[in-house]
Amino acid sequence: MWNYQPMSLRYHDYDHTLEATYLFITMGAACQMHLPVEEKPSARALELGLAAILLHDTGYLVIEGDKIGTGAKYTYCHVLRSCAIAASILPALGCTQNEIDDVLGAIRCTGLNGNPSKTHFSTPQARRIACMVATADYVGQMSSPSYPDKLPSLFDEFSEADTYCHIPWEKRAFKSVDQLLSATPAFWSKFVLPKLTNDFDGVYRFLATPYPSGPNPYIEAIETNLTIIAGQSRQGTELTHKLP
Repeated sequence: MWNYQPMSLRYHDYDHTLEATYLFITMGAACQMHLPVEEKPSARALELGLAAILLHDTGYLVIEGDKIGTGAKYTYCHVLRSCAIAASILPALGCTQNEIDDVLGAIRCTGLNGNPSKTHFSTPQARRIACMVATADYVGQMSSPSYPDKLPSLFDEFSEADTYCHIPWEKRAFKSVDQLLSATPAFWSKFVLPKLTNDFDGVYRFLATPYPSGPNPYIEAIETNLTIIAGQSRQGTELTHKLP
């Protein structure tokens, strides 16, 4: 039906989509359990959020017949491409224009510059769903047990995208896997966590057990991963210093 090749990336892969989807569903169930009746998301709102999380990385898909590189080349425009794919699919599934706009807004919030307060949503409920979608995207990948091992694949994706976009070597954000590893703890503490707390209204707390102030196994998993990554980074630095 759709003229796209199967996803071939090793970081933004099918597993990532499933992990993020599971977290979105988990947060949705917690909302239903703990929020006042007037704030509980409707079944339709959750359906639209599920559509957004399932489609949020479809922008990495490569058109059938394209033999040049992988979908990683679309890294810097994949959110826009995901929105275009979603907009082409959702009308046939019976979504109204407002519903489509809400799904596209949620997908845009998964981008590095995504911010619900700068995106139009039809209702406050749709805005909360967008916060949950973006939170599930960040927390899903960073809490995964495979996250430390998959970071070299993320570097490969950035590298291919930089080459595709003709970004000169000296202007690239990451010039080595070790540089990416070294930057990851600060990426979490200075960018992701503040974004989850402020831009996305702290909805990650719906993952806490018990809600809202109990232990959060996903944040704990991220902290464990960051410890592993810090160790990998130190080993890489030590090896570099030993090379002639």
